[in-house]
Amino acid sequence: MNHFLKGCRAIWVPVLRLILFFVPHHGPTRRTVSHLLVENKRYAEALPYLQHLLESGQATGQVHADLAQVYFNSQRLTAAEKSLRSALALEPTRASWWLNLGILLTKRQHREAAIHAFEKAILADPNRVNPLFFLANEYLNPSHTDALRVEALCRQALKIDPHHEG
Repeated sequence: MNHFLKGCRAIWVPVLRLILFFVPHHGPTRRTVSHLLVENKRYAEALPYLQHLLESGQATGQVHADLAQVYFNSQRLTAAEKSLRSALALEPTRASWWLNLGILLTKRQHREAAIHAFEKAILADPNRVNPLFFLANEYLNPSHTDALRVEALCRQALKIDPHHEG
């Protein structure tokens, strides 16, 4: 179904909801609706779909990651962390999820855990520059500055993307 959604993805939500009216427990359709709602920042609408998927045992890593985004945007950081960790338990090589976990842990002031998450994001996808810059930023922390590490990370990032303006 996803190849049909490449154009105007948001217009598919009403169509998919109609399908769910007739087949209310169809997991793939429910997952697609919830993901489209999260993509469009319609978090309150997405939450019941995501919770149903969890309760019915149809949750994928993406469902957990979407649920983490919903929780993060409603400042439920502990729940967001738990959901991201569940997503990563199912799909541990998703660099973007490790990056999101690092950002969340930074916000919660769990510096060492954030550093670990950013390092995992780099391992999962060494060609992404954002985890390198976020990790460098952690090493700029006034209580534990490591200027050599910051310089090395920034050089590595600029080697990957010399025009990065992030």
